[in-house]
Amino acid sequence: MLLMAAERKIDRREGLSLTAEETAAVRKHGLFEKRLCGCGCGEPLEPRVDGERHKIGDKEVNSDCYFDAFGKELEDFPILPPRLRRRV
Repeated sequence: MLLMAAERKIDRREGLSLTAEETAAVRKHGLFEKRLCGCGCGEPLEPRVDGERHKIGDKEVNSDCYFDAFGKELEDFPILPPRLRRRV
């Protein structure tokens, strides 16, 4: 329960108001503040199974934000089949 309370405080950005017991529990179990998505949506970065995250430029982003940006790029610059060339 103590660790869950500390996690809630960290999620609400009240990390400085942790009690001594909560701080000790956080250090023991390796709980840390969640990083935010680099696209500016304000969502925390989602956990990745393989340890790698999608990047736009040099910023780590969530998969939804990455594929939204990728879809916009495809709409702006569609991949077209090669044109037939006829010899004269």
